Amino acid sequence: MSPHELTHLTDEQLAVLVQSSDDQSARAYAILYKRHAPSVLAFLAARLRDQNEAHDLCQQAWLKVWEVLATHFEAEHFKGWVFQIA
Repeated sequence: MSPHELTHLTDEQLAVLVQSSDDQSARAYAILYKRHAPSVLAFLAARLRDQNEAHDLCQQAWLKVWEVLATHFEAEHFKGWVFQIA
């Protein structure tokens, strides 16, 4: 599947691809990150006074997403799942 084709997949389809061990795994994760990291950061920034802390927590959340997606994804909605982690 080409990188362009990956961008047309749903979040849930991309999450399943992240579990694969091929080169599409990193690309799928990058697309998910690009789609949702700004809103996760905005969510955290609205709740914290320290923007640096919000940025750090956002990065920690995405690291956790990577770790968990490597083994399984059992949520129906990726975005809601990410916000639960954040």
